[in-house]
Amino acid sequence: MDQIGDMYAADESVIHLTELSDLGQPYTCSQWANQYGTVHDSESGYDHHEPLIVSAPNAGMFNIFSTGNVTPSNIWIDHTMTVFFKSNTAGFGLINLKIQEMLAQMNEAEEGCIDSSACNYNPDADIDDGSCIYEADCLGECGGDAVDDECGVCNGDNSSCTDCNGVINGDAEVDICGVCDGNETNPDNCSNTLIRIPEDYATIQEGIDASVDGDTVLVADGDYVENLVLNKSIVLASYAIFDNLNEWIIFDDNFLNQWVSNNSHIESTRLIGINPDDPD
Repeated sequence: MDQIGDMYAADESVIHLTELSDLGQPYTCSQWANQYGTVHDSESGYDHHEPLIVSAPNAGMFNIFSTGNVTPSNIWIDHTMTVFFKSNTAGFGLINLKIQEMLAQMNEAEEGCIDSSACNYNPDADIDDGSCIYEADCLGECGGDAVDDECGVCNGDNSSCTDCNGVINGDAEVDICGVCDGNETNPDNCSNTLIRIPEDYATIQEGIDASVDGDTVLVADGDYVENLVLNKSIVLASYAIFDNLNEWIIFDDNFLNQWVSNNSHIESTRLIGINPDDPD
């Protein structure tokens, strides 16, 4: 056995143990210890000696692995701590062969998380690589970092519950005149002009061209096939400006698994760009 021990001395994947469970036979404890305190074969160079385990009678490791009334004298345990092979008659050739078979099996094994309670459990893994993760983020990503924002939106940026004054969970809204936190409901009372599209002008660009700084261009639901040039300080909005926009987007985790609009005016007011004759 010293030859086997010496052969695999530098291989951390192979551990060779010798157990003494029949105390006093054929040596005393001190005599057994002496067997592994000196070089057995100086000519062959067998100077690697396996650890010695001394067990009480009827409590040895051999008894744990016995089959019926047969107690094996040699046991091979693989990298998954599973008994690979047992034998009562094993010489150097058989011992080395089984070690080689286990090493080949281990090299083909897949590393990963082998704990089925982990969210990244790998049912194909044979070797635990310490990568197990037990918590998923709000998007359901195992080990992800997405969290709910202050609006309660997973991975949000607080914009869904920020009012026109920039206050998170604030209650300020833009009134009919485009004034944040204003209270006007009659557009005729607005100090600035309210331009309605398409009631006042057929296209959004025509409404922008007719406006001056401070005006509001209000766009009704519909599809608008045009490109816009906006170089004024005006309010350009759909009728969603009058809605509660605290939850104007929601995360659809049932079918689309993505963020979707939750406002009919936003969904129904679409600007469809076209190729301009003069891109400049």
